[in-house]
Amino acid sequence: MGCGAPEGIMEQEISYLRAFQTAESYEIKDGELQISSGTNVLNFKSSDE
Repeated sequence: MGCGAPEGIMEQEISYLRAFQTAESYEIKDGELQISSGTNVLNFKSSDE
């Protein structure tokens, strides 16, 4: 399913999903989930803090 608005949203989604595909490891540190492939790819912080 594709979304056309806002402009560029599909490209953003593709980049986001590719980051998961290249992930080699993950770590939970200081309340953040860090997904890495040598360098940090994605960082997630809990909204509860």
